[in-house]
Amino acid sequence: MNSCHEDDILRLNIYKDMLAQLFAGIPDLALLLKVEAEVEACEHFRYILLNPAALDSGIFHEDPIGKTIDDMLPEDLAELLNERYRKVCRTRKPLYIEDGKLTYEGHRFGDTVMSPVFGQGGRVSHILTVVKDYDTNILKTRQDLKITQDFLFTLMNGTKDGIVFWDLEGSILQVNDSFRRLFHYNDENIESQLTGKGTFFSIENRNYIADLSARLKRGEQVGTSSAVYKTEGGLAVYVDVTYFSLKMEDGEIYAFTGIYRDITREKHAVTASQENERRYRIIAENMTDLILLTDVTGVVQYVSPSFHHLLGLSEDRVLGKSVLENIDKRDIPKVSHTLVGIRKDLGTELVEFRYILLDGSFVWVEAKGSLLWESGTPYILLIGRDVTDHKAHEERTAMLAYSDPLTGAPNQKMFQELLKQAIYASERYGHPLAIVYLDLEADRTLLPTITEEQRDGLLRAAVMLMELSVGKSGVVTRVAGGEFLLLYQEFVEEQEVKDAVSRLLSQLALLAVPGLEDTEVWKSAAGIAFRSQAIGQAVELIESAQMALYRALEDRESRLAVFKPD
Repeated sequence: MNSCHEDDILRLNIYKDMLAQLFAGIPDLALLLKVEAEVEACEHFRYILLNPAALDSGIFHEDPIGKTIDDMLPEDLAELLNERYRKVCRTRKPLYIEDGKLTYEGHRFGDTVMSPVFGQGGRVSHILTVVKDYDTNILKTRQDLKITQDFLFTLMNGTKDGIVFWDLEGSILQVNDSFRRLFHYNDENIESQLTGKGTFFSIENRNYIADLSARLKRGEQVGTSSAVYKTEGGLAVYVDVTYFSLKMEDGEIYAFTGIYRDITREKHAVTASQENERRYRIIAENMTDLILLTDVTGVVQYVSPSFHHLLGLSEDRVLGKSVLENIDKRDIPKVSHTLVGIRKDLGTELVEFRYILLDGSFVWVEAKGSLLWESGTPYILLIGRDVTDHKAHEERTAMLAYSDPLTGAPNQKMFQELLKQAIYASERYGHPLAIVYLDLEADRTLLPTITEEQRDGLLRAAVMLMELSVGKSGVVTRVAGGEFLLLYQEFVEEQEVKDAVSRLLSQLALLAVPGLEDTEVWKSAAGIAFRSQAIGQAVELIESAQMALYRALEDRESRLAVFKPD
């Protein structure tokens, strides 16, 4: 039971207590009788509530609660009172009997007021009788009862919840204004309940109400439940409803009350939220983007199914672990920096990193990160995509910008940049450095006899031999045609370079075309220039190596020459 229902029930209980206290505090005799007959006849009137003054008056020799006037009073007196009560039912107006002194059992009773209490459709369901002796102020009694009645209606109509009272037969006795608004009820609807034509207590609902009434009679605690009702216009009204019974002073149940809390808006909001969640889940489960949710410490709370579909990673491999756990060590610093920025709510952050897969390989991921609040708790949302192909394309594009398209070797622009760096290192640390200008000088009689594909293959094979010769620290670039520049580093003696170039020339001479193995394709020659104080700059080194090449071309035996400054 929610707190609002508890407050309403508390107010109603307070009212019941106050009503009982006011009723008990009336110094005159106060009697409440229930009309048990058709409206036209009003033949039987049953006592259901008497105040202490009436009980102590000596009129009744036994407890009258639940008994009729005929059961409790002498025939002549009962006939007189029945006639008066029938008149109240017929006229539907209070009956005032002034100075009508009545003596019974040695007691004298004076002014009497018989007031009708209306139920559904104007039916007189009860009659409230107040009898005073000579010392009773009848006006004061009326005022007290009016205050009580006003308090009841103020209490009922002051709440936003719908309140309904119904009797033991399931007919509605009274409803408040909120009930009318909630279920679109008017007085005609209320009156129709007496004939069973109403829509609120439908056959299905009547069966439920009958079962509910039986449970309440047995003293069961029904508590709060949820239900949906249809208005006459077909609108669905969702409510939380609490039921309890109303009892007379002797504990007998005479009516029931239901308090209806309108939760239609909340129900629709929950339904809309569930529908949105379903849609978002469908999107998340079918989108190719990688969705990852972490707490502010970076521990993963949710991963989208695409992690398994695209990366082959199950939830168990990711959930509950740090988001940095599967990121390449080289990228952890920048990802950590990005997470710090997100936690500070600096806006959307974009970061690229390598994500390690189960086989040790990685994919490039580009992710957008932002701070997300859910029920007052901050989370970090990362939405990423696999950009491995894009990165590979970037690398290929960069390589084409700095490499020879045929051989894959660095182009002259890249070579010049690397040569400058090598010269700088040589100047600073004293490392030796050598430039070799090499000319493959192909056999002119052979080239026309082979295909272009064979020529390109021979050229690429020659570049591979050159790259092996210069080592990891060296660089090879194609100048034009069959001319190449080679950068040698990490040697101690100049003779090491001479020997390496000599071996390279011998290896190049062994390259052959399939089917023409005995024919020498390349008649290569090379010129070497070692960096020194005399030739320390890039242009000087290249020109010096080229001059040495010219001399080597004239030497038909060694085909190798070293530049010597004059």
